[in-house]
Amino acid sequence: MRHGTGRLKVALAFVLAFVGACFLRPSDASAVLAMPEADAHVTAGAPGTFGAVKTLRIQGPPARNRVRTAFIRFDLSTLPPGTTGSEVTRATLMVFVNAVRVPGSLDVRQVTSAWSEATISGTNEPTLGATIASALLAPPKNEFLLVDVTAMVKDWLDGVAPNDGVALVANGTDGVVLRLDSKENSKTGHAPLLDITLAGSEAATAGPTGPTGAAGATGATGATGATGATGPTGGTGPTGPTGATGDTGPTGATGAPGATGPTGPTGATGDTGPTGATGDTGPTGSTGATGATGDTGPTGPQGTACWDLNGNGVCDVTTGPDNEDIDGDTLCTAADCTGATGATGPTGATGPTGPTGDTGPTGPTGATGETGATGATGDTGATGATGDTGPTGSTGPTGTTGDTGPTGPEGTACWDLNGNGICDVTTGPDNEDIDGDTLCTAADCTGA
Repeated sequence: MRHGTGRLKVALAFVLAFVGACFLRPSDASAVLAMPEADAHVTAGAPGTFGAVKTLRIQGPPARNRVRTAFIRFDLSTLPPGTTGSEVTRATLMVFVNAVRVPGSLDVRQVTSAWSEATISGTNEPTLGATIASALLAPPKNEFLLVDVTAMVKDWLDGVAPNDGVALVANGTDGVVLRLDSKENSKTGHAPLLDITLAGSEAATAGPTGPTGAAGATGATGATGATGATGPTGGTGPTGPTGATGDTGPTGATGAPGATGPTGPTGATGDTGPTGATGDTGPTGSTGATGATGDTGPTGPQGTACWDLNGNGVCDVTTGPDNEDIDGDTLCTAADCTGATGATGPTGATGPTGPTGDTGPTGPTGATGETGATGATGDTGATGATGDTGPTGSTGPTGTTGDTGPTGPEGTACWDLNGNGICDVTTGPDNEDIDGDTLCTAADCTGA
């Protein structure tokens, strides 16, 4: 509840700040909100597409070796027809921070070639132009990042540069790992926005209908789609060798047993004869000291996470057949590991009995059956007198303690299927985010 309330307060504060700004503008100025027509992020060098996911990821060295860049393009049709750059007094890019994994800074770059939300990937990234803003400190989670992009918007309107959008990249010096809300995020509803302030009289700047207000209550959840096939269970890592056991100290000598009395003849079944008196038990010899136990050998590496279908150690969240986020919550957890059981097909008709084949070789002898019940016990013959107990042997010396074996290497995280130490969230076979929540946790490690 506290998490949801925090986001509601942030959203409410943003709306109030925007409305207040409208009242504070001079009477000869007006504000127009441009909504995103396309947004996506890519992983450099990877073919996966992420135009339909709920967050835009940004990361890069030194925080992470894998580079992820977010792209956003805005629809400027909400501006009055014929608007030029000279009429724009200010343009502000607004994005909402959904999560911060590693604090740092980012840069805003102008995109200089066309791209499509449905097909953009790390293998066909558009080209980047001038840096609009650099080394912007990433805000904390649940806060907005505001960036002045006035000059770039003027160039778009005057035809100096095409409106191919903006790119948000991790700063090359500080690096960062964070996520922004995309336009597909229905949980928080903080899609990227472009706030454009126009100069001129109210009559001259009256434009088309403003953007849609805040989203209403979430509708009923649709029917759950069929569960995908269960991914293969990751192989169990080999068990590390057991450390050597320390030498056991020698056992003290056992005293000589007393002579056993002769067994009486078995009589006919009847009353049990009286039991002879038991001789006195001799004193128990002292127990020799137990040798020290050797150190436990190193633990073998951890097996592959159950959700990592392609074994690349990355949580792949895609819209294709290589998606590992089965339940669609953008995380790879144990919830993505169990597939639905298919319906049992009908039993086919029994075919005619074939001819009896030759008698095969005799199989191995089956396990011995359980022992039958014990018959009635005959009368016990008289017990012979117990011999004297021999003297107790002296206690043997204590064995030396064995050396401690070396400690084994630390095991690989259960979700890290390719062992690279990185949570790989892709749309390919190397995805490790099985439950689709854009995180790699123990929940992504349970097999089917």
